[in-house]
Parts: sequence; structure tokens; C-alpha cells
Amino acid sequence: MWGQMVYDDEDRTRAALTVLPPGSDESFQMNMVTDGTTMYMSSRRFGSLPDDANWMKLDLDFAQEPESLVPANPDATGELELLEAVSDDVEKLGEEKIRGVETTHYRGTVAVASQAERLRDVGAEELAERSEEEGSPTAVEAWIDDQGLMRRMKIVHTSPKVEGDGTTTMNARMDFFDFGIEPVIEIPASDEVFDATSIAEEGLEDH
Repeated sequence: MWGQMVYDDEDRTRAALTVLPPGSDESFQMNMVTDGTTMYMSSRRFGSLPDDANWMKLDLDFAQEPESLVPANPDATGELELLEAVSDDVEKLGEEKIRGVETTHYRGTVAVASQAERLRDVGAEELAERSEEEGSPTAVEAWIDDQGLMRRMKIVHTSPKVEGDGTTTMNARMDFFDFGIEPVIEIPASDEVFDATSIAEEGLEDH
């Protein structure tokens, strides 16, 4: 999945994405708006939605873990402390230009034991045990400019598949630019939205 996203100062985002499903050679377009933990998605790939809705709504609050190593909306104004907060062995790799801006490149690794410890700190014992049994270290990289602004972030994490044998790898790279703009991000009107949250909840409970 790739594309561009804009952020405003009210914890809202708007994105235009191209999605290539695993095992497929045919991509599709998707528009997305988020407001806190609520996500609205629109795509021809969804076909006809109930009540002729144009947007599908998911309130992801029900699926939030007590603590996440990667925020849903990464804070581009975060300084090196963002990397230090999730990493056990931060190292400086050198100077690099990102979109023409001079940055310092840092790298760190979040060990499985550290992930489990953080989960236990918030009382998530079951999640901590699963992390120890099935988890793997998470590699985190950050490119920070001389104003403390994050210009690029990369996260690589391999975990067991939910069903069947083998593993799946998340490899995410985010570039941050156009600081200071003031985008207008409107939430879809309620009469254009199909709320699929309850269906997602039922699916999660079945697993």
C-alpha cells in the first residue's frame, strides 16, 4: 500500500492510497479519512454498500491494544526521543539528505523481551506471553533534521501469521514534508456512511 496523507492539528488525516492485495497483481484506489480512532474508507473495490453509502466506517477503539509500539498517526514533529522511547540500542548511522533536506539517520531495535515488559507494565499479561512466544524484534529507523523534525521513519517487523504456518512482515516507510500547511479535512456526512464496526467486532471475537 502506498500513497500520500495529510495531517491537521485536530488528529485528523486524509489519504489517497493505492492498494495491492497480497498474492494479487491488480491494485485498486482507496480514499481514507481518520478522526481519532475512527476510520472512513471509500473505494469502488467495496462494491455496493448498504443504504447506497459511499463510505465505510470503522471505530478501531475496540481493537486498540493497551500499548502500541507504533502510533496510528506518527507525530512528524517528534524528536529523537520518539525513537528512543521504543528502542533499546539507538545508534547514529550518519548524515543523509531526505528530499533535499540534511538529516541525521538513527537506527534501533525493540527486543522481544522489551516489548513483553512494556505490555506487562500496563497489565496485559496474556499479550506479553504471546509476544514472548511468537514475537520478533522490531527494527526502527528515523531521519531527523536540525530542527528536530522527523523527515523519514521506517519500521520492519516480522510476526507469525494469524492463520496457518509461516510469518508475515510489515515493512513501512513514511516520509514527512510540507510542514506548516493547514489542510481542510472534512468528515463524511452521516447519510453517506455505512458503519461496519459491529461486523468487525464480531469477526474479531470469532478469532
